[in-house]
Parts: sequence; C-alpha cells; structure tokens
Amino acid sequence: YNLVRSSTDNSREDDGAGFGLDIQPDGKILICGTNELNEGILGRFNANGEIESGFGSSGNGFIRILRASSLWDFDFRTVLFLNNSIYVLGEYYRETSSNYYSNLYIGRFQPNGNPDTSFGV
Repeated sequence: YNLVRSSTDNSREDDGAGFGLDIQPDGKILICGTNELNEGILGRFNANGEIESGFGSSGNGFIRILRASSLWDFDFRTVLFLNNSIYVLGEYYRETSSNYYSNLYIGRFQPNGNPDTSFGV
C-alpha cells in the first residue's frame, strides 16, 4: 500500500518512509513516518492488512501530523498504543550551512486518529 502519498503527480519523487510500527490489542496496525512532502504521517491498518478507512480526520486511513515548511524536515520514528491513546515520537529539524536545529515532537491522539487537544501546550 502507498498509504502516505500526498499527491497524484507521478513526476514527483516519492521519498516517503515508514519508521514506527505498533500492534494494538485488537490486532490493528499503527504506523508512523514521513512522506515526500516532509509531512509527519500516522496511519492505521485493520488486522487483515486493509487500510482502516475511518481512521483520521479525513477518514482515509492516515493523517498528516505536521506540514513542513521549505526549511524543516520531519522524522517520526516511534508510535505506541497505550491506555487507549496513540503516542507518536520524533523530531523536526533544519540544517543550514552553519547550524543544525533539532526539536523533539511528542503527540497524543485519540483512538480514532484525531489529535488529543488536552495533551501538551
């Protein structure tokens, strides 16, 4: 499955990558990673391997966690299902000719894939 593709423009190079995976108690499969537009991605498959169509705010099986600017890249490495919440951990970073800036990202999401707005600032 090409879960994280953001555009249908086949002329674009597809640099998406999945890094984190966790299995929920009900057998559903959570993944996190990045796509070719440097967006952080969270997605879920049913236990049979099909994309869970009701997951996420758009209901298409995945959500874009953060959208990168032209200067920032996102690298989401870990996803964990714990206490009926989904946690994603990673970093967003920028490199210039003289400096490297890196920031930690942790987010909590509801079981349906929507952000948990009571978590963090």
